[in-house]
Amino acid sequence: MKNRSLSYDFIRTISTIGILIAHYQYYVSVCVIGDGALLFPWYFASCDFTSISVSCFFVLSGASLMYSVLQQEEKTFNLKSYYLKRVKSIYPSFYCVWLISYIFYRFNGNPVCTEPWKIIYTILGIDGWAGQFSGTNYYLTGEWFLGTMIFLYLLFPFYLKLQQKSIPLLLCLVTVLFFIGMQCGNIGLNFYESALVRSVEFVFGMLFTRFVSLPPGHMPPPRTHVQICIAALAVCVLGVFMHWVVDIHVMGQIILSGIAAFIVLYYMGIYAMKIPLVAKYAKAFSAISFPFYLLHHTILALTSSPFFGNEACSTPRKYYILFTAFCTTVFAACVVKMFVSWIVRQGTAVLTGNGKIWKRDRNGEGVH
Repeated sequence: MKNRSLSYDFIRTISTIGILIAHYQYYVSVCVIGDGALLFPWYFASCDFTSISVSCFFVLSGASLMYSVLQQEEKTFNLKSYYLKRVKSIYPSFYCVWLISYIFYRFNGNPVCTEPWKIIYTILGIDGWAGQFSGTNYYLTGEWFLGTMIFLYLLFPFYLKLQQKSIPLLLCLVTVLFFIGMQCGNIGLNFYESALVRSVEFVFGMLFTRFVSLPPGHMPPPRTHVQICIAALAVCVLGVFMHWVVDIHVMGQIILSGIAAFIVLYYMGIYAMKIPLVAKYAKAFSAISFPFYLLHHTILALTSSPFFGNEACSTPRKYYILFTAFCTTVFAACVVKMFVSWIVRQGTAVLTGNGKIWKRDRNGEGVH
């Protein structure tokens, strides 16, 4: 079994829960549950919690992929194997949750897209992202984030190759791509959802793993004082954006705050994951984080909608709704994870000829 970066599991857990809480806060304030007052602060470091949590995920994705590559040794990187793993990790869960959502929407008589050709966006997993220019399509789960992440996964081998040749050249390229991506608004695209803009966080995560969070035995870790300086710098950046209005573009605030939050959480995770109970649940939650992310919007809507406009809903009940949504999403994510894992195992066995889903005994009766 390969070594894991436990801090990355910790970050993934905190960020996923942060997104759930942030989206629930939206229902509380916009759809008016109770008095509409938020349960937690909405803004942190001049950015809302959703933006920072999403930014952490982009950094984490680059960091996790780089960690995996360093474990296998960069020279043995196999492009076909890499893309196959990405397909297996994304699409089975996505299709499963999308199908569940589609059945739910049809059962409840909700309108669904009437242009069949737009199903191509869903097949590719980018329907949430494509909504900014395609209009109504078959988007039911995954949000824009998934589409942007798929594009970054496609770019990763190129970024990996370039950082092996010249890191300064990679940084120059990412800077240029960032400014190109920021012009997306001029052609009707959202720069916030642009893979070119988000490459800054993604590549930072790659370089963070390469120089700071190295797999055990790969290279000596940085000295303690260097780690403390990095963490202190991250805290300072958070403090600047928390206490003063800094005259930079909101996207710059999001990226800097997300990166700083990632670094702080990384060093918090080093110590938090030494606690057995924390490590146990963080690793378990990290394993279901993707189906949890896919499911959380639908389940939040189901658990919260009966209370929309209910001014009599008390604050304790609002916490209870959030807790119910969290537990329900965890349960549903576990079910989806187990079902998809079974489907992938059986499908792989059949395609490779190493096994069959169903066999027949000598009497002709089916046996597993």
